[in-house]
Amino acid sequence: MTEEIGNSLDFMTILGGLILLCVVLFFVFKAINHYGMTEQQGTATVVKKDFLSKRQDHLPNGVINVEPDRYQLRLRVEDKEGEFNVSKDIYDSIKLNDKVQVTYKRLRMTSGISITGVTR
Repeated sequence: MTEEIGNSLDFMTILGGLILLCVVLFFVFKAINHYGMTEQQGTATVVKKDFLSKRQDHLPNGVINVEPDRYQLRLRVEDKEGEFNVSKDIYDSIKLNDKVQVTYKRLRMTSGISITGVTR
């Protein structure tokens, strides 16, 4: 009986360590991919507009989590695409295929982009 408990504790310790290692590796990858890259300015084309309505979740502890409406643009900079949330005013003033000015970073390992700002 005590041997079974010891074996399950060993398994749980190893499993917990592997999960922790995976989480740490994820954040290390994200840091290497994003941080230290210089911001660039460029022109982007609006390829998609999405309105994501307010979402309300009731958590088990009784707290109500409310996410506000989001206005999201999918933008193409050169041959890469990225998404960015904008204000309602900007969202309403932009049409598909419009050109906008963006601030973005090229990602190191995934060869994608991270858009950090949009202006009309």
